[in-house]
Amino acid sequence: MIANDDRVFLKEGMNTVTLSLDPPTLTIREGVECDGIYKLIDLYCDNKKCDCEIGVLIASRQKNEEIVIKVGWQSPSYYMNHGFSSRDVRFLHYGLLDPQVNQPAYAQWFMKYFRQLMGKDQSLTKYMRLRYHYTKIYESH
Repeated sequence: MIANDDRVFLKEGMNTVTLSLDPPTLTIREGVECDGIYKLIDLYCDNKKCDCEIGVLIASRQKNEEIVIKVGWQSPSYYMNHGFSSRDVRFLHYGLLDPQVNQPAYAQWFMKYFRQLMGKDQSLTKYMRLRYHYTKIYESH
């Protein structure tokens, strides 16, 4: 993994997976079905009574085709106490496909690369500042 001010990427030979922050995009060049440039939008719960500590990322490479991913940064026990299953809790730190959303057929391929970046020092949480954004939104309401 290589990181600089606005990009994080994995590179093996001619294949790359790149996260850019301005604008937030994830580019996959692996010769697989999920290749492309994905716009990333981060959403957060602003319900003061909830305090779920979850970010939702929407990755979109085409109109009307979105991958919806939940990301958490708290301990597994925190999410178990908020109603998540033990299976889901295992994936939250690295990204969990939202089971309530009809995901594109290639979503699992996409998640392979997404989780590689997440596994590298929690790259997306760190570089997109998901926890920071959540805290700012939660405190402002």
